[in-house]
Amino acid sequence: MSGYFHGRHDCGRLLRAVAPGCRNQDASMLSEACRDVLKVSLQEVERYAECVGSTQTRMLAGASLMGPATPGHQRTAPDVIESIRFVGLAEEYDLSVCLFHSMFGGACKSVEFQNMRPGPRRQKSKVYDVSMSAKVESSLRSDTITYDAARRRFWRDVKQHNVTGASCAMMCSQPPELFGREAAP
Repeated sequence: MSGYFHGRHDCGRLLRAVAPGCRNQDASMLSEACRDVLKVSLQEVERYAECVGSTQTRMLAGASLMGPATPGHQRTAPDVIESIRFVGLAEEYDLSVCLFHSMFGGACKSVEFQNMRPGPRRQKSKVYDVSMSAKVESSLRSDTITYDAARRRFWRDVKQHNVTGASCAMMCSQPPELFGREAAP
């Protein structure tokens, strides 16, 4: 799930304030005009979290993307997660691809494991820890609950379908370096 959709909310004004020459459409953030986006202050992160908070929860509940999630949205989103056929996690991308093939069949293709939209390589900020901001945590609380429901569903499906690194190495043999395999000599 992604809580950010270009042009679907009014966070563009925040982008213009931080990096005036950067356009929403420049998703790669590699242009010179967008470099300042990577140097935002905690206050700017808090304003952005306020702007996008509850987006995942509201999308899954079938509501508009703007505004806070209601208790009804918060009850509906986990039910929707349970009703959809597949849930994958970005931070477990390779395992998600393997789980998908385990559930629905088909051969894994090496292209499924390629990064089609690479972004700038950067270290985590050492200036502040976003998790320490109560305002950010409060703004994202609904989406955190929704994400936790998705994470529980994902790991339950992994267990139910017996998906492991070893089973993925057998099922998804290309590219060979995935799941601890080495290329054939």
